[in-house]
Amino acid sequence: MERPQYIAGNGTTASGSYENRVGSDYDLLPYLSMPVAYTQPAHLAGLAALFGVASPAADRARVLELGCASGSNLIPLAARFPRAHFLGIDLSARQIADGRDRLAAFGLTNIELRQGDVADLALPANSFDYVICHGVFSWVPPQAQDAIFRISSTCLVDNGIAAISYNVLPGWHLRSPVRDILLHHAGTEGTPQERVTRAREILRQIETATSGRHAYGSVLRDEAKRMSRMPASYILGEFLAKDNAPATFRDFIGKAERHGLCFLGEADLNAEANELITPDARRDLERTASTDRNGAEQRLDLFSGRPFRRSFLVKAETASSLGAPKPERLKGLYVTSRLIPDPARTKDRTIAFVDGRGRSIATQTPCIGRALMQLATAYPATVSIDALTGAGPDSIRVAKVLLRLLSEGRATVSTLPLAVGGGIRTEADAAAAVEAGADKVSLNSAALSDPQLLTTLARRYGSQAVVCAIDAKHAVDASGKKIYAVYSRSGSTAANRDAVEWAREAEQRGAGEILLTSIDRDGTKIGFDCEMTAAVSKAVSIPVIASGGAGGLHDFVDVFTGGAADAALAASIFHYAETSVHALKAHLREHHIPVRL
Repeated sequence: MERPQYIAGNGTTASGSYENRVGSDYDLLPYLSMPVAYTQPAHLAGLAALFGVASPAADRARVLELGCASGSNLIPLAARFPRAHFLGIDLSARQIADGRDRLAAFGLTNIELRQGDVADLALPANSFDYVICHGVFSWVPPQAQDAIFRISSTCLVDNGIAAISYNVLPGWHLRSPVRDILLHHAGTEGTPQERVTRAREILRQIETATSGRHAYGSVLRDEAKRMSRMPASYILGEFLAKDNAPATFRDFIGKAERHGLCFLGEADLNAEANELITPDARRDLERTASTDRNGAEQRLDLFSGRPFRRSFLVKAETASSLGAPKPERLKGLYVTSRLIPDPARTKDRTIAFVDGRGRSIATQTPCIGRALMQLATAYPATVSIDALTGAGPDSIRVAKVLLRLLSEGRATVSTLPLAVGGGIRTEADAAAAVEAGADKVSLNSAALSDPQLLTTLARRYGSQAVVCAIDAKHAVDASGKKIYAVYSRSGSTAANRDAVEWAREAEQRGAGEILLTSIDRDGTKIGFDCEMTAAVSKAVSIPVIASGGAGGLHDFVDVFTGGAADAALAASIFHYAETSVHALKAHLREHHIPVRL
Protein backbone atom coordinates (compact mmCIF):
# COMPACT_ATOMS: atom_id res chain seq x y z
CA MET A 1 0.00 0.00 0.00
CA GLU A 2 1.06 3.56 -0.58
CA ARG A 3 3.05 5.66 1.87
CA PRO A 4 1.21 8.99 2.18
CA GLN A 5 3.29 11.98 3.11
CA TYR A 6 2.89 15.73 3.14
CA ILE A 7 5.56 17.56 1.19
CA ALA A 8 4.11 20.83 -0.04
CA GLY A 9 2.66 23.74 1.87
CA ASN A 10 5.04 26.16 3.56
CA GLY A 11 2.41 28.30 5.22
CA THR A 12 2.45 31.03 2.57
CA THR A 13 -0.87 30.19 0.90
CA ALA A 14 -4.33 31.38 1.91
CA SER A 15 -4.84 28.16 3.80
CA GLY A 16 -1.37 28.35 5.29
CA SER A 17 -2.33 27.77 8.93
CA TYR A 18 -4.05 24.49 8.10
CA GLU A 19 -1.18 23.36 5.91
CA ASN A 20 1.28 24.15 8.67
CA ARG A 21 -0.87 21.98 10.94
CA VAL A 22 -0.63 19.15 8.45
CA GLY A 23 3.15 19.48 8.35
CA SER A 24 3.17 19.50 12.14
CA ASP A 25 1.04 16.34 12.16
CA TYR A 26 3.66 14.59 10.09
CA ASP A 27 6.34 15.57 12.62
CA LEU A 28 4.24 14.50 15.60
CA LEU A 29 3.26 11.18 14.05
CA PRO A 30 5.93 10.35 11.45
CA TYR A 31 5.13 7.81 8.79
CA LEU A 32 7.08 4.56 9.10
CA SER A 33 10.19 4.87 6.96
CA MET A 34 10.85 1.58 5.18
CA PRO A 35 12.61 0.26 2.06
CA VAL A 36 10.37 0.12 -1.01
CA ALA A 37 11.43 -2.83 -3.14
CA TYR A 38 10.01 -1.80 -6.50
CA THR A 39 11.92 1.51 -6.46
CA GLN A 40 15.36 -0.11 -6.44
CA PRO A 41 17.24 1.28 -9.46
CA ALA A 42 18.36 -2.17 -10.62
CA HIS A 43 14.71 -3.26 -10.71
CA LEU A 44 13.63 -0.09 -12.52
CA ALA A 45 16.38 -0.63 -15.07
CA GLY A 46 15.44 -4.30 -15.49
CA LEU A 47 11.83 -3.48 -16.28
CA ALA A 48 12.89 -0.68 -18.60
CA ALA A 49 15.08 -3.13 -20.50
CA LEU A 50 12.01 -5.27 -21.23
CA PHE A 51 10.55 -2.27 -23.09
CA GLY A 52 13.76 -1.60 -24.99
CA VAL A 53 15.19 1.20 -22.81
CA ALA A 54 18.89 1.01 -21.84
CA SER A 55 18.91 2.81 -18.47
CA PRO A 56 21.94 4.06 -16.53
CA ALA A 57 23.98 1.53 -14.56
CA ALA A 58 22.29 1.07 -11.18
CA ASP A 59 25.51 0.55 -9.19
CA ARG A 60 26.82 3.97 -10.25
CA ALA A 61 23.49 5.80 -10.49
CA ARG A 62 22.51 9.23 -9.22
CA VAL A 63 19.18 8.77 -7.42
CA LEU A 64 16.74 11.43 -6.17
CA GLU A 65 13.88 10.56 -3.81
CA LEU A 66 11.09 13.07 -3.22
CA GLY A 67 9.45 12.33 0.13
CA CYS A 68 12.30 10.27 1.56
CA ALA A 69 11.12 10.36 5.21
CA SER A 70 14.16 9.39 7.34
CA GLY A 71 15.91 7.74 4.42
CA SER A 72 15.16 4.05 4.99
CA ASN A 73 14.62 3.50 1.27
CA LEU A 74 17.90 5.14 0.26
CA ILE A 75 20.23 4.19 3.11
CA PRO A 76 20.41 0.45 2.28
CA LEU A 77 21.03 1.35 -1.37
CA ALA A 78 23.82 3.76 -0.41
CA ALA A 79 25.46 1.04 1.68
CA ARG A 80 25.17 -1.51 -1.12
CA PHE A 81 26.36 0.78 -3.93
CA PRO A 82 29.24 2.95 -2.68
CA ARG A 83 29.88 4.34 -6.19
CA ALA A 84 26.30 5.59 -6.53
CA HIS A 85 25.02 8.90 -5.14
CA PHE A 86 21.70 9.54 -3.40
CA LEU A 87 19.73 12.66 -2.47
CA GLY A 88 16.55 12.54 -0.36
CA ILE A 89 14.16 15.46 0.13
CA ASP A 90 11.43 15.66 2.76
CA LEU A 91 9.42 18.46 4.36
CA SER A 92 9.61 16.97 7.85
CA ALA A 93 12.50 18.38 9.86
CA ARG A 94 12.11 15.54 12.35
CA GLN A 95 12.41 12.82 9.70
CA ILE A 96 15.46 14.46 8.14
CA ALA A 97 17.14 14.88 11.54
CA ASP A 98 16.55 11.22 12.35
CA GLY A 99 17.93 10.22 8.97
CA ARG A 100 21.04 12.34 9.35
CA ASP A 101 21.75 10.78 12.74
CA ARG A 102 21.68 7.35 11.11
CA LEU A 103 23.96 8.47 8.29
CA ALA A 104 26.48 9.73 10.81
CA ALA A 105 26.34 6.43 12.71
CA PHE A 106 26.83 4.41 9.53
CA GLY A 107 29.56 6.62 8.12
CA LEU A 108 27.93 6.84 4.68
CA THR A 109 29.23 9.67 2.52
CA ASN A 110 27.45 9.00 -0.78
CA ILE A 111 24.02 10.07 0.45
CA GLU A 112 22.53 13.42 1.50
CA LEU A 113 19.19 14.12 3.17
CA ARG A 114 17.71 17.63 2.90
CA GLN A 115 14.71 19.24 4.53
CA GLY A 116 12.66 21.20 2.01
CA ASP A 117 9.45 21.78 0.11
CA VAL A 118 9.29 20.06 -3.26
CA ALA A 119 7.32 22.96 -4.69
CA ASP A 120 10.34 25.21 -4.14
CA LEU A 121 12.99 22.69 -5.16
CA ALA A 122 15.42 23.68 -7.91
CA LEU A 123 18.04 21.21 -9.11
CA PRO A 124 20.41 21.19 -12.11
CA ALA A 125 19.20 19.75 -15.40
CA ASN A 126 20.16 16.18 -16.28
CA SER A 127 21.55 15.63 -12.78
CA PHE A 128 19.82 12.34 -11.88
CA ASP A 129 19.44 8.92 -13.45
CA TYR A 130 16.45 7.87 -11.35
CA VAL A 131 13.73 9.86 -9.55
CA ILE A 132 11.64 8.09 -6.90
CA CYS A 133 8.38 9.54 -5.59
CA HIS A 134 6.58 6.87 -3.59
CA GLY A 135 3.44 7.64 -1.58
CA VAL A 136 3.50 11.38 -2.21
CA PHE A 137 1.74 12.44 -5.42
CA SER A 138 -1.89 11.95 -4.39
CA TRP A 139 -1.39 13.54 -0.98
CA VAL A 140 -0.10 16.98 -1.99
CA PRO A 141 -1.75 20.06 -3.55
CA PRO A 142 -1.81 20.56 -7.33
CA GLN A 143 1.19 22.92 -7.32
CA ALA A 144 3.29 20.24 -5.65
CA GLN A 145 2.11 17.63 -8.16
CA ASP A 146 3.21 19.92 -10.99
CA ALA A 147 6.56 20.34 -9.23
CA ILE A 148 7.04 16.55 -9.10
CA PHE A 149 6.56 16.35 -12.87
CA ARG A 150 8.74 19.43 -13.46
CA ILE A 151 11.60 18.06 -11.36
CA SER A 152 11.38 14.63 -12.98
CA SER A 153 11.44 16.09 -16.48
CA THR A 154 14.20 18.60 -15.80
CA CYS A 155 16.52 16.55 -13.61
CA LEU A 156 16.39 13.20 -15.42
CA VAL A 157 19.02 12.29 -17.98
CA ASP A 158 17.67 11.32 -21.40
CA ASN A 159 17.44 7.59 -20.57
CA GLY A 160 16.49 8.08 -16.92
CA ILE A 161 13.38 6.74 -15.18
CA ALA A 162 10.89 8.31 -12.76
CA ALA A 163 8.88 6.01 -10.47
CA ILE A 164 5.70 7.65 -9.11
CA SER A 165 2.91 6.01 -7.13
CA TYR A 166 -0.59 7.45 -6.77
CA ASN A 167 -4.20 6.62 -5.92
CA VAL A 168 -6.13 5.92 -9.09
CA LEU A 169 -9.76 6.25 -10.17
CA PRO A 170 -12.31 4.81 -10.48
CA GLY A 171 -11.06 2.11 -8.09
CA TRP A 172 -10.30 4.50 -5.21
CA HIS A 173 -13.92 5.68 -5.25
CA LEU A 174 -14.71 2.53 -3.26
CA ARG A 175 -12.55 3.87 -0.42
CA SER A 176 -13.92 7.40 -0.50
CA PRO A 177 -16.92 6.64 1.75
CA VAL A 178 -14.57 5.37 4.46
CA ARG A 179 -12.46 8.53 4.21
CA ASP A 180 -15.60 10.68 4.48
CA ILE A 181 -16.76 8.78 7.58
CA LEU A 182 -13.36 9.00 9.27
CA LEU A 183 -12.95 12.71 8.53
CA HIS A 184 -16.40 13.39 9.96
CA HIS A 185 -15.89 11.32 13.09
CA ALA A 186 -12.25 12.21 13.84
CA GLY A 187 -12.71 15.94 13.29
CA THR A 188 -9.83 18.42 13.30
CA GLU A 189 -9.34 18.94 17.04
CA GLY A 190 -6.63 17.37 19.14
CA THR A 191 -3.32 15.71 18.42
CA PRO A 192 -2.81 13.36 15.48
CA GLN A 193 -2.84 10.41 17.88
CA GLU A 194 -6.18 11.52 19.35
CA ARG A 195 -7.76 11.90 15.90
CA VAL A 196 -6.50 8.46 14.85
CA THR A 197 -7.96 6.99 18.06
CA ARG A 198 -11.36 8.45 17.17
CA ALA A 199 -10.98 7.07 13.64
CA ARG A 200 -10.27 3.58 14.97
CA GLU A 201 -13.38 3.81 17.16
CA ILE A 202 -15.66 4.36 14.17
CA LEU A 203 -13.84 1.66 12.18
CA ARG A 204 -14.70 -0.86 14.90
CA GLN A 205 -18.32 0.25 14.73
CA ILE A 206 -18.37 -0.08 10.94
CA GLU A 207 -17.37 -3.76 11.21
CA THR A 208 -20.48 -4.57 13.26
CA ALA A 209 -23.00 -1.90 12.24
CA THR A 210 -23.62 -2.95 8.62
CA SER A 211 -25.39 -6.04 7.35
CA GLY A 212 -24.08 -8.40 4.70
CA ARG A 213 -26.97 -7.92 2.29
CA HIS A 214 -25.81 -4.88 0.31
CA ALA A 215 -22.70 -3.78 -1.56
CA TYR A 216 -22.17 -0.59 0.46
CA GLY A 217 -21.94 -2.46 3.75
CA SER A 218 -19.62 -5.05 2.24
CA VAL A 219 -17.24 -2.36 1.01
CA LEU A 220 -17.22 -0.61 4.39
CA ARG A 221 -16.55 -3.83 6.31
CA ASP A 222 -13.74 -4.90 4.00
CA GLU A 223 -12.02 -1.53 4.34
CA ALA A 224 -12.51 -1.44 8.11
CA LYS A 225 -10.97 -4.91 8.41
CA ARG A 226 -8.04 -3.95 6.17
CA MET A 227 -7.36 -0.74 8.09
CA SER A 228 -7.48 -2.46 11.48
CA ARG A 229 -4.06 -3.90 10.59
CA MET A 230 -2.58 -0.56 9.49
CA PRO A 231 -0.34 1.66 11.65
CA ALA A 232 -1.66 4.96 12.99
CA SER A 233 0.53 7.00 10.65
CA TYR A 234 -1.07 5.32 7.64
CA ILE A 235 -4.60 6.18 8.79
CA LEU A 236 -3.52 9.76 9.44
CA GLY A 237 -1.87 10.26 6.07
CA GLU A 238 -4.24 8.28 3.85
CA PHE A 239 -7.64 9.04 5.39
CA LEU A 240 -7.35 12.07 7.68
CA ALA A 241 -5.01 14.33 5.71
CA LYS A 242 -6.40 17.37 3.94
CA ASP A 243 -5.03 16.35 0.56
CA ASN A 244 -5.89 13.03 -1.01
CA ALA A 245 -6.67 13.48 -4.66
CA PRO A 246 -6.96 10.25 -6.66
CA ALA A 247 -6.70 10.68 -10.42
CA THR A 248 -7.60 8.70 -13.49
CA PHE A 249 -4.70 7.24 -15.39
CA ARG A 250 -5.60 9.43 -18.37
CA ASP A 251 -5.45 12.62 -16.28
CA PHE A 252 -2.18 11.59 -14.61
CA ILE A 253 -0.49 10.79 -17.90
CA GLY A 254 -1.94 13.92 -19.49
CA LYS A 255 -0.21 16.06 -16.87
CA ALA A 256 3.01 14.08 -17.25
CA GLU A 257 3.00 14.53 -21.03
CA ARG A 258 2.61 18.30 -20.66
CA HIS A 259 5.94 18.17 -18.85
CA GLY A 260 7.61 16.06 -21.55
CA LEU A 261 7.20 12.70 -19.79
CA CYS A 262 5.61 9.54 -21.15
CA PHE A 263 4.35 6.27 -19.67
CA LEU A 264 6.80 3.36 -19.66
CA GLY A 265 5.03 0.69 -17.62
CA GLU A 266 3.81 -0.49 -14.22
CA ALA A 267 6.04 -1.86 -11.48
CA ASP A 268 4.28 -5.24 -11.63
CA LEU A 269 3.65 -5.20 -15.40
CA ASN A 270 -0.08 -4.96 -14.55
CA ALA A 271 -0.04 -8.46 -13.02
CA GLU A 272 -2.41 -7.64 -10.16
CA ALA A 273 -4.90 -5.75 -12.30
CA ASN A 274 -4.92 -8.45 -14.97
CA GLU A 275 -5.92 -11.02 -12.34
CA LEU A 276 -9.14 -9.06 -11.81
CA ILE A 277 -10.39 -9.33 -15.39
CA THR A 278 -11.25 -12.25 -17.65
CA PRO A 279 -8.86 -13.84 -20.17
CA ASP A 280 -11.05 -12.55 -23.01
CA ALA A 281 -10.84 -9.02 -21.63
CA ARG A 282 -7.04 -9.32 -21.35
CA ARG A 283 -6.75 -10.41 -24.98
CA ASP A 284 -8.98 -7.52 -26.07
CA LEU A 285 -6.82 -5.04 -24.16
CA GLU A 286 -3.67 -6.49 -25.71
CA ARG A 287 -5.11 -5.82 -29.15
CA THR A 288 -6.04 -2.27 -28.13
CA ALA A 289 -2.57 -1.64 -26.69
CA SER A 290 -0.94 -2.33 -30.05
CA THR A 291 -2.39 0.95 -31.36
CA ASP A 292 -3.48 2.87 -28.24
CA ARG A 293 -1.40 1.84 -25.22
CA ASN A 294 -2.60 4.60 -22.90
CA GLY A 295 -6.19 3.88 -23.85
CA ALA A 296 -5.72 0.21 -22.99
CA GLU A 297 -4.23 1.17 -19.61
CA GLN A 298 -7.23 3.39 -18.84
CA ARG A 299 -9.68 0.65 -19.79
CA LEU A 300 -7.79 -1.79 -17.57
CA ASP A 301 -8.38 0.53 -14.62
CA LEU A 302 -12.08 0.81 -15.52
CA PHE A 303 -12.50 -2.96 -15.64
CA SER A 304 -10.23 -4.01 -12.74
CA GLY A 305 -11.03 -1.29 -10.21
CA ARG A 306 -7.50 -1.23 -8.83
CA PRO A 307 -7.12 1.62 -6.33
CA PHE A 308 -3.50 2.64 -6.94
CA ARG A 309 -0.68 2.53 -9.48
CA ARG A 310 3.12 2.50 -9.41
CA SER A 311 3.96 3.96 -12.79
CA PHE A 312 7.35 4.39 -14.46
CA LEU A 313 7.86 7.43 -16.69
CA VAL A 314 10.54 8.32 -19.23
CA LYS A 315 11.27 11.39 -21.31
CA ALA A 316 9.23 11.77 -24.48
CA GLU A 317 12.25 11.35 -26.76
CA THR A 318 13.01 8.00 -25.13
CA ALA A 319 9.38 6.88 -25.38
CA SER A 320 9.48 7.07 -29.17
CA SER A 321 11.53 3.87 -29.25
CA LEU A 322 9.45 1.87 -26.76
CA GLY A 323 8.15 -1.57 -27.60
CA ALA A 324 6.22 -4.31 -25.83
CA PRO A 325 8.26 -6.67 -23.62
CA LYS A 326 9.85 -9.46 -25.65
CA PRO A 327 11.61 -12.69 -24.57
CA GLU A 328 14.81 -11.74 -26.36
CA ARG A 329 15.09 -8.56 -24.25
CA LEU A 330 15.64 -10.69 -21.15
CA LYS A 331 19.21 -11.43 -22.24
CA GLY A 332 21.77 -10.13 -19.75
CA LEU A 333 19.23 -9.65 -16.95
CA TYR A 334 18.72 -11.49 -13.64
CA VAL A 335 15.52 -12.95 -12.25
CA THR A 336 14.29 -14.30 -8.93
CA SER A 337 11.15 -16.28 -8.24
CA ARG A 338 9.80 -17.84 -5.09
CA LEU A 339 8.99 -21.32 -6.39
CA ILE A 340 8.58 -24.32 -4.11
CA PRO A 341 8.70 -27.88 -5.48
CA ASP A 342 5.35 -29.65 -5.19
CA PRO A 343 6.11 -33.37 -4.67
CA ALA A 344 2.41 -34.28 -4.55
CA ARG A 345 1.91 -33.19 -8.16
CA THR A 346 5.36 -34.15 -9.44
CA LYS A 347 4.88 -37.52 -11.11
CA ASP A 348 5.69 -39.27 -14.36
CA ARG A 349 6.98 -36.53 -16.69
CA THR A 350 5.35 -33.64 -14.81
CA ILE A 351 7.47 -31.32 -12.65
CA ALA A 352 5.27 -29.17 -10.40
CA PHE A 353 5.80 -26.12 -8.19
CA VAL A 354 3.76 -23.60 -6.24
CA ASP A 355 4.66 -19.91 -6.11
CA GLY A 356 4.78 -17.62 -3.09
CA ARG A 357 1.00 -17.16 -3.19
CA GLY A 358 0.22 -20.85 -3.50
CA ARG A 359 -0.51 -20.75 -7.23
CA SER A 360 0.46 -23.88 -9.12
CA ILE A 361 2.84 -24.09 -12.07
CA ALA A 362 3.75 -27.34 -13.80
CA THR A 363 5.56 -28.44 -16.94
CA GLN A 364 6.43 -31.62 -18.82
CA THR A 365 9.17 -29.93 -20.80
CA PRO A 366 12.61 -30.86 -19.38
CA CYS A 367 14.39 -27.60 -20.27
CA ILE A 368 11.65 -25.55 -18.59
CA GLY A 369 11.59 -27.86 -15.58
CA ARG A 370 15.35 -27.43 -15.12
CA ALA A 371 15.04 -23.63 -15.30
CA LEU A 372 12.23 -23.56 -12.74
CA MET A 373 14.21 -25.83 -10.42
CA GLN A 374 17.21 -23.49 -10.68
CA LEU A 375 15.00 -20.59 -9.61
CA ALA A 376 13.50 -22.61 -6.75
CA THR A 377 16.93 -23.66 -5.49
CA ALA A 378 18.45 -20.20 -5.70
CA TYR A 379 15.59 -18.18 -4.17
CA PRO A 380 15.78 -15.49 -2.85
CA ALA A 381 18.99 -15.04 -4.83
CA THR A 382 18.79 -14.14 -8.50
CA VAL A 383 19.81 -16.34 -11.41
CA SER A 384 21.06 -14.93 -14.68
CA ILE A 385 18.70 -15.28 -17.62
CA ASP A 386 21.58 -16.61 -19.68
CA ALA A 387 22.17 -19.42 -17.17
CA LEU A 388 18.47 -20.30 -17.20
CA THR A 389 17.98 -20.29 -20.96
CA GLY A 390 21.34 -21.57 -22.15
CA ALA A 391 22.49 -21.07 -25.72
CA GLY A 392 20.82 -24.04 -27.38
CA PRO A 393 17.64 -24.39 -29.41
CA ASP A 394 15.46 -24.37 -26.28
CA SER A 395 16.63 -20.92 -25.13
CA ILE A 396 13.75 -18.91 -26.61
CA ARG A 397 11.26 -21.46 -25.26
CA VAL A 398 12.56 -20.99 -21.73
CA ALA A 399 12.72 -17.20 -22.17
CA LYS A 400 9.02 -17.10 -23.09
CA VAL A 401 8.15 -18.92 -19.88
CA LEU A 402 10.30 -16.54 -17.82
CA LEU A 403 8.63 -13.53 -19.42
CA ARG A 404 5.26 -15.04 -18.56
CA LEU A 405 6.35 -15.47 -14.93
CA LEU A 406 7.27 -11.79 -14.85
CA SER A 407 4.01 -10.64 -16.44
CA GLU A 408 2.01 -12.73 -13.95
CA GLY A 409 3.82 -11.30 -10.92
CA ARG A 410 5.50 -14.63 -10.12
CA ALA A 411 9.04 -13.30 -10.65
CA THR A 412 10.99 -10.05 -10.51
CA VAL A 413 13.78 -8.84 -12.76
CA SER A 414 16.95 -6.84 -12.20
CA THR A 415 20.01 -5.64 -14.07
CA LEU A 416 22.26 -6.70 -11.17
CA PRO A 417 22.67 -10.07 -9.43
CA LEU A 418 21.63 -10.53 -5.83
CA ALA A 419 23.51 -13.10 -3.76
CA VAL A 420 22.06 -14.58 -0.58
CA GLY A 421 24.41 -14.84 2.35
CA GLY A 422 27.61 -12.86 2.47
CA GLY A 423 27.81 -9.26 1.47
CA ILE A 424 28.04 -8.05 5.08
CA ARG A 425 31.39 -6.30 5.11
CA THR A 426 30.82 -3.28 7.35
CA GLU A 427 28.57 -1.99 10.11
CA ALA A 428 26.63 -0.10 7.42
CA ASP A 429 26.01 -3.32 5.49
CA ALA A 430 24.62 -4.94 8.62
CA ALA A 431 22.45 -1.91 9.31
CA ALA A 432 21.07 -2.07 5.78
CA ALA A 433 20.09 -5.71 6.32
CA VAL A 434 18.40 -4.92 9.64
CA GLU A 435 16.63 -1.91 8.07
CA ALA A 436 15.29 -4.29 5.42
CA GLY A 437 13.78 -6.52 8.13
CA ALA A 438 16.51 -9.07 8.89
CA ASP A 439 16.44 -10.53 12.42
CA LYS A 440 20.04 -11.73 12.20
CA VAL A 441 23.16 -10.97 10.18
CA SER A 442 25.75 -13.60 9.32
CA LEU A 443 29.42 -12.75 8.89
CA ASN A 444 32.10 -14.97 7.46
CA SER A 445 34.96 -13.38 5.51
CA ALA A 446 34.31 -9.94 7.02
CA ALA A 447 34.66 -11.29 10.57
CA LEU A 448 37.94 -12.98 9.70
CA SER A 449 39.27 -9.73 8.22
CA ASP A 450 37.98 -7.60 11.10
CA PRO A 451 37.02 -9.64 14.20
CA GLN A 452 36.09 -6.43 16.03
CA LEU A 453 33.07 -6.18 13.72
CA LEU A 454 31.46 -9.03 15.69
CA THR A 455 31.78 -7.01 18.89
CA THR A 456 30.50 -3.81 17.29
CA LEU A 457 27.38 -5.48 15.92
CA ALA A 458 26.72 -7.43 19.12
CA ARG A 459 26.81 -4.23 21.16
CA ARG A 460 24.46 -2.52 18.72
CA TYR A 461 21.92 -5.26 18.03
CA GLY A 462 22.57 -7.88 20.71
CA SER A 463 24.43 -11.18 20.42
CA GLN A 464 21.24 -12.97 19.37
CA ALA A 465 21.38 -11.03 16.06
CA VAL A 466 25.01 -11.90 15.20
CA VAL A 467 25.91 -15.19 13.52
CA CYS A 468 29.53 -16.12 12.80
CA ALA A 469 29.66 -18.40 9.76
CA ILE A 470 32.68 -20.71 9.57
CA ASP A 471 33.63 -22.74 6.51
CA ALA A 472 36.21 -25.40 7.39
CA LYS A 473 37.69 -28.73 6.31
CA HIS A 474 40.02 -31.38 7.67
CA ALA A 475 43.71 -30.51 7.38
CA VAL A 476 47.11 -30.95 9.03
CA ASP A 477 49.18 -28.02 10.25
CA ALA A 478 52.96 -27.55 9.83
CA SER A 479 53.68 -29.63 12.94
CA GLY A 480 51.58 -32.52 11.68
CA LYS A 481 48.70 -31.82 14.06
CA LYS A 482 45.20 -32.51 12.78
CA ILE A 483 43.10 -29.32 12.55
CA TYR A 484 39.90 -28.03 11.00
CA ALA A 485 41.22 -25.37 8.64
CA VAL A 486 39.05 -22.27 8.18
CA TYR A 487 38.55 -20.80 4.71
CA SER A 488 37.10 -17.47 3.59
CA ARG A 489 35.62 -16.15 0.33
CA SER A 490 33.27 -19.07 -0.24
CA GLY A 491 35.91 -21.62 0.69
CA SER A 492 38.52 -20.39 -1.80
CA THR A 493 41.06 -18.72 0.50
CA ALA A 494 42.82 -20.26 3.51
CA ALA A 495 42.41 -18.08 6.61
CA ASN A 496 45.20 -19.75 8.60
CA ARG A 497 42.82 -20.33 11.49
CA ASP A 498 41.53 -23.45 13.23
CA ALA A 499 37.74 -23.73 13.40
CA VAL A 500 37.66 -24.62 17.10
CA GLU A 501 39.89 -21.71 18.09
CA TRP A 502 38.06 -19.28 15.81
CA ALA A 503 34.66 -20.34 17.19
CA ARG A 504 35.88 -19.70 20.76
CA GLU A 505 37.12 -16.24 19.80
CA ALA A 506 33.91 -15.44 17.92
CA GLU A 507 31.88 -16.26 21.04
CA GLN A 508 34.13 -14.10 23.20
CA ARG A 509 33.71 -11.21 20.74
CA GLY A 510 29.92 -11.36 20.95
CA ALA A 511 28.64 -13.81 18.33
CA GLY A 512 25.39 -15.46 19.41
CA GLU A 513 25.50 -18.46 17.05
CA ILE A 514 27.99 -20.41 14.94
CA LEU A 515 27.01 -21.60 11.46
CA LEU A 516 29.54 -24.36 10.75
CA THR A 517 29.80 -25.64 7.17
CA SER A 518 31.94 -28.63 6.27
CA ILE A 519 33.63 -27.92 2.96
CA ASP A 520 34.50 -31.61 2.66
CA ARG A 521 30.86 -32.68 2.97
CA ASP A 522 28.99 -29.80 1.32
CA GLY A 523 26.98 -31.08 -1.65
CA THR A 524 28.02 -34.72 -1.18
CA LYS A 525 24.88 -35.98 0.58
CA ILE A 526 26.99 -38.47 2.57
CA GLY A 527 26.08 -37.05 5.96
CA PHE A 528 27.19 -34.18 8.20
CA ASP A 529 30.75 -33.97 9.51
CA CYS A 530 29.85 -35.02 13.03
CA GLU A 531 33.47 -35.11 14.20
CA MET A 532 34.15 -31.47 13.36
CA THR A 533 30.70 -30.36 14.54
CA ALA A 534 31.19 -32.06 17.92
CA ALA A 535 34.62 -30.49 18.36
CA VAL A 536 33.26 -27.00 17.82
CA SER A 537 30.05 -27.59 19.80
CA LYS A 538 32.01 -28.75 22.85
CA ALA A 539 34.31 -25.71 22.64
CA VAL A 540 31.58 -23.05 22.87
CA SER A 541 28.43 -22.42 24.90
CA ILE A 542 26.46 -20.73 22.10
CA PRO A 543 24.31 -22.67 19.58
CA VAL A 544 26.10 -24.39 16.70
CA ILE A 545 24.27 -24.96 13.39
CA ALA A 546 25.67 -27.83 11.32
CA SER A 547 25.73 -27.49 7.54
CA GLY A 548 26.97 -29.54 4.62
CA GLY A 549 26.34 -33.17 3.68
CA ALA A 550 22.70 -33.90 4.52
CA GLY A 551 21.49 -36.75 2.36
CA GLY A 552 18.80 -38.49 4.42
CA LEU A 553 16.64 -38.28 7.50
CA HIS A 554 19.00 -40.19 9.77
CA ASP A 555 21.88 -37.83 8.98
CA PHE A 556 20.08 -35.29 11.16
CA VAL A 557 19.75 -37.75 14.01
CA ASP A 558 23.49 -38.42 13.77
CA VAL A 559 24.48 -34.77 13.87
CA PHE A 560 22.21 -33.99 16.81
CA THR A 561 23.49 -36.94 18.81
CA GLY A 562 27.05 -37.69 17.71
CA GLY A 563 27.74 -34.13 16.50
CA ALA A 564 26.14 -32.35 19.47
CA ALA A 565 24.67 -29.77 17.08
CA ASP A 566 21.92 -27.43 18.26
CA ALA A 567 20.45 -27.08 14.75
CA ALA A 568 21.11 -28.40 11.26
CA LEU A 569 20.84 -26.83 7.83
CA ALA A 570 19.99 -28.53 4.53
CA ALA A 571 18.87 -27.45 1.08
CA SER A 572 19.01 -29.98 -1.75
CA ILE A 573 16.98 -32.75 -0.11
CA PHE A 574 14.10 -30.29 0.31
CA HIS A 575 14.48 -28.41 -2.98
CA TYR A 576 14.47 -31.63 -4.96
CA ALA A 577 11.54 -33.01 -2.95
CA GLU A 578 13.51 -36.01 -1.64
CA THR A 579 11.79 -35.49 1.69
CA SER A 580 9.79 -32.83 3.51
CA VAL A 581 10.33 -30.75 6.63
CA HIS A 582 7.32 -32.42 8.23
CA ALA A 583 8.71 -35.90 7.56
CA LEU A 584 12.08 -34.91 8.99
CA LYS A 585 10.53 -33.51 12.16
CA ALA A 586 8.47 -36.67 12.61
CA HIS A 587 11.62 -38.79 12.20
CA LEU A 588 13.46 -36.73 14.80
CA ARG A 589 10.59 -37.06 17.26
CA GLU A 590 10.62 -40.84 16.76
CA HIS A 591 14.27 -40.78 17.84
CA HIS A 592 13.49 -38.71 20.93
CA ILE A 593 15.01 -35.47 19.63
CA PRO A 594 12.86 -32.52 20.77
CA VAL A 595 11.45 -30.55 17.83
CA ARG A 596 8.32 -28.48 17.16
CA LEU A 597 5.92 -30.22 14.75
